[in-house]
Amino acid sequence: MLRWRIIGVWWLCAGVLVGGAWLVSRGGTGAEAEAVSLGLDPAGVGSLRTERGGDAVTLERARGTPWRWVVRSAEGAWAADEARVRAGLRLLASASLEGREGEDAPGEDGTRVAIDSEAGRVELLMAGEALGGVTEGTLRRDGMNAQVWVARDVSLALRPGSLLAWRDGAVLRGLGGGAGRVSVRVGAGGLVLERTARGWALREPVRIAAEGDAVESLLGSLRGLRASGFVDSTDDSGGVALARVVVRTSLGVSTSGAASGERSDEVVQTLDLSRSAGAASVRGDVRWEGGGETLSAAVLIDPGLLNAVVADPRAYIRRRAVDVSTSDVRAIVVGDWRGVRSAEGWRVGERAARADETRGIEAVLSVLTGAAGRVELLDVLPDGSREIVAEGLSGAVIARCWVSSTAGGIAVARTAPSGSGERVVLWDVATDQGAAIEAWLDDRE
Repeated sequence: MLRWRIIGVWWLCAGVLVGGAWLVSRGGTGAEAEAVSLGLDPAGVGSLRTERGGDAVTLERARGTPWRWVVRSAEGAWAADEARVRAGLRLLASASLEGREGEDAPGEDGTRVAIDSEAGRVELLMAGEALGGVTEGTLRRDGMNAQVWVARDVSLALRPGSLLAWRDGAVLRGLGGGAGRVSVRVGAGGLVLERTARGWALREPVRIAAEGDAVESLLGSLRGLRASGFVDSTDDSGGVALARVVVRTSLGVSTSGAASGERSDEVVQTLDLSRSAGAASVRGDVRWEGGGETLSAAVLIDPGLLNAVVADPRAYIRRRAVDVSTSDVRAIVVGDWRGVRSAEGWRVGERAARADETRGIEAVLSVLTGAAGRVELLDVLPDGSREIVAEGLSGAVIARCWVSSTAGGIAVARTAPSGSGERVVLWDVATDQGAAIEAWLDDRE
């Protein structure tokens, strides 16, 4: 029994010694110093700069630009994820720093933080290494110079690498209703799409109306591009060039142009895609220009996200050669023959159209306004093409088309302006009336 009592006394003495050492490490004899806060209002913060080991990163509110927050480092500037910024500032605003006894400031090898807000500047110097889950720090604000213990989660959140993690992973922005022009270049080919008063239109390689759903699908694919990581180095080697995407968007923020002084909310976003041999990810060199500000970053993108970005212009051409309702066509003209719609039905000259003529007109209209299963771009019209002109209710020409038979129906061709003059757009329309239409056209010649 005596033996156990002696052991108990030894354990008690050891506990007292350990406790005393812990109290000494906390900077006092056990009397608690007053806890302090950073005194931050997240809504009033304008910038936060942190430096450690030669690295420096600044988070700043970008007033007057389409992006609200920007993260700047030696490698460049990029928009910050607003949700991450709000969460980070709330963490700092709610942090309670336990006061510590003594006047020894942390060494210069630690982290230096400066936060500017409407209330003034807050400076926090933290030691390089944590001690027991906390870090020694010195807090300066409102004329106060306090020695504090900084909790590990706060000290880690204020390191330069942590602020870099606040960058927005979205590669391109404003691709909903704000997108006005999209260019996708792959090698010597590619396309340019532009929003007009009547909807989307293809501008290159030909000028013709575009299929709205196809364009929205493209915008959705570009909007879905997310950075799986950032390339924070000066290595300019991006590998083999794959494609270039240029998007002009309006982000709905009126900004002041630095050069002209004019107010504009247009942002030009450029994405150059490349890939090195054996690389798992595609590199994207992104540049945003707008509001007198230029942001740029090198990001890594999962190749699977790029598979949905279709650069074939044929995929965006409107699927109907004559994109109107059949009731909006007043006349069909084949050579010298002219069929005109009237209240009583179709007429040819002064007489009512015969039954076979009416059937032929209706068949031709169903093909001209029918959805094509395939769209092609050609340099010349197919052999054996017959010209058909469709006029609208006002008498103006809606479309000048050339039709020819195919194995599965009728091919409808139209010419469209291009950079080199004109090209032929061909719609392959499936129909079981191909032979009948050919015969009807033979009778009109």
